[in-house]
Amino acid sequence: MTTQTVTLLMAVLFAAVAVAGAMAYLNAEPRRQATVCDGSLHLRFSRRYRAVWIAILLGCLGLTAHDVLAGPAGWVTPTDWVYGTLVGIALLLVVLAALIHVLRYRLNVHSDRIQAHSPWFGSRSVRWDSIASVRYAVFAGWFRVAGHGGDVIRASCYLEGIDEFAETLVRHLPPSMVDAPVARFRRIRG
Repeated sequence: MTTQTVTLLMAVLFAAVAVAGAMAYLNAEPRRQATVCDGSLHLRFSRRYRAVWIAILLGCLGLTAHDVLAGPAGWVTPTDWVYGTLVGIALLLVVLAALIHVLRYRLNVHSDRIQAHSPWFGSRSVRWDSIASVRYAVFAGWFRVAGHGGDVIRASCYLEGIDEFAETLVRHLPPSMVDAPVARFRRIRG
């Protein structure tokens, strides 16, 4: 094994441990209530979730800066340095886009509709009486609420007040539509 292979394997192992630690940190967070204003629930990502994405961004920024500043001398060939730098910049942009989404995403639950605001998809709204289906995706960790008009709203399990959102679904929708997804959410959430 070459030194670069060992370094790559160590970086992958470190990343896996960091992700596992971040997920444990997020799952240990006490559940916060949604903000209530004018009788509506206002959900946003938790502070811990936002802090983890900021840490990921800073880590990617540091790695990319290291690659750029180290120059071609630290790589096998100068072409490898160019590709490594481009991959680092692309990864940095993807993480930055995710961070902007986490910081700006809002989910508002009103008496007549659910409304989501995303920096990338704008504002979406689904009226309670036009909801076609509700699902809970275990691996993605979100509720997927689809309207008859094609609009889809996703509510992440890392939103503050997600438990209240699940209760609101139960109150506003027929049991045949929400019992299975909410039961799946509660079983996973604990």
